[in-house]
Amino acid sequence: MSRRVDSEHLDTHIKWRLFDIKNELYFVGMRSDDGLVLYIYSPFQDLVQTKITDDQLHKAKYQFSTKEAMDLLLTQGNDVDFSFQQDNVLQLGLLLHSGMRATLELPYNKVHSVERYDVMSSLSFWQMRSILALTSMNEELQKMLVEKDSAIEFLGYTAKEYGGSRLIRRWAPIGSQNYETLTKFKPGVWKKSWVEKNRWKTKSRRAALLANDLEVLDQVEQADYRPKTPTPEDTVAEEAHEEFREDSQVTDSFLATLSDAEFSDKINSQ
Repeated sequence: MSRRVDSEHLDTHIKWRLFDIKNELYFVGMRSDDGLVLYIYSPFQDLVQTKITDDQLHKAKYQFSTKEAMDLLLTQGNDVDFSFQQDNVLQLGLLLHSGMRATLELPYNKVHSVERYDVMSSLSFWQMRSILALTSMNEELQKMLVEKDSAIEFLGYTAKEYGGSRLIRRWAPIGSQNYETLTKFKPGVWKKSWVEKNRWKTKSRRAALLANDLEVLDQVEQADYRPKTPTPEDTVAEEAHEEFREDSQVTDSFLATLSDAEFSDKINSQ
């Protein structure tokens, strides 16, 4: 029972951020405890901790507090920099609200035993919440994109009815970025494209860390394209939104699939 209470306490009081420093991923946890305690973890490095106090900042003649330092770490991305120096010294760089850059040299030590368990539990809870939030956001975003595709197609029909086809094609000639913009969104195709774009060419440890994850995503996407027996729900959905069928279209551009002849047939049939 006490273990669960301790974990919940840390989960509440440690705030986590993910940083990409020099193409390596770091999880940084922050906790206020008579100053600012930092926990830094990377898959390629042991969990370490360091502490900043207001007295340290005052002696270094910095005009900011540990509270401001925590706010900067929670809100800044590319402006935060840190590196591990010799003699167990962490060099932390922050861009202050004044525009000046502060560099702190902080002694650090490895986290062991019970505290390590609690800190890593806190990190796991944060990761789990983040995954759930991102999954929910992803689902809502996909629904919104499909709805927008339907609206774009309707507006395309309306524009053609009033003689706007040439204007649209001038705005989006074949091969242009605008032409690509008028491409129907398909989650499976988009995920495959994302995988290809994120196959890092550089021989970095970050690339090595994520390589297996990308291969797993590849396998998932292959499974997505396996033939399946349509359900009644699938049939109803396809009849309602035939324009979003994925199996019979050579191209997914609204401009390519909606020729003037097809447009006239659809208008006359309504």
